[in-house]
Amino acid sequence: MKIIEKVQGLLALAQDNKNDAEGHSAFLLAQKLMAKYNLTKKDVAEAGAKKEVYDYPITPYKQLRWWEKQLAIVIADNFRVKCYFRAKKCDEIQNKESCIIYYGKKDDWQLARNLYYLAVEQLQFYSSIQIKNQCLESYRLGFISGLIRDFNEQKKENKNLMVQSTFPAEIIELWANRSEQMKSTTEKIPIVKDVKAYWRGVDTGEKIQINKKKQEIANEN
Repeated sequence: MKIIEKVQGLLALAQDNKNDAEGHSAFLLAQKLMAKYNLTKKDVAEAGAKKEVYDYPITPYKQLRWWEKQLAIVIADNFRVKCYFRAKKCDEIQNKESCIIYYGKKDDWQLARNLYYLAVEQLQFYSSIQIKNQCLESYRLGFISGLIRDFNEQKKENKNLMVQSTFPAEIIELWANRSEQMKSTTEKIPIVKDVKAYWRGVDTGEKIQINKKKQEIANEN
């Protein structure tokens, strides 16, 4: 990695000094190092891309609830980050705690993390009005469905949002390698038992319009 970083530094120096001897010498030295260590332009470019990628938890390890995971996935799918979960055993009975991890470019990672926090805060606030547990789970299901509907509707109305939610090509390529050894898991999601509560959740999820709060949050980062 140190050799690649040296090559990157030399290429940057060459780029900044294209028309003088220093830049020419830096470029030649970079070429020699690449030949000596059998490095390709792709190797150097990918190493640079990886340095820009954030691959960090957005939550502490804890007993994650199904709706926290589903919210994390919905936000990730719409704001250019990949989402996965990491588990660890937390006691002798082998109970597991997990954390949510986002993977993407720094700015996208920070925005998605903050929007996830906002979505959790909004869901907790509005679901606190619900009284029965059965009603509460149905409301949460509806809220998440409402978020998805709102994201899809806004993309139809605004082509820029569709473009902005498209994953960068380098992230797709890096993620393919990163996720190759990951195990897929299935999450037990409750079914709707209270239809009225579900549709109240859908209505709320559509109305909070997290997408429109994106610029406001981005400016805070």
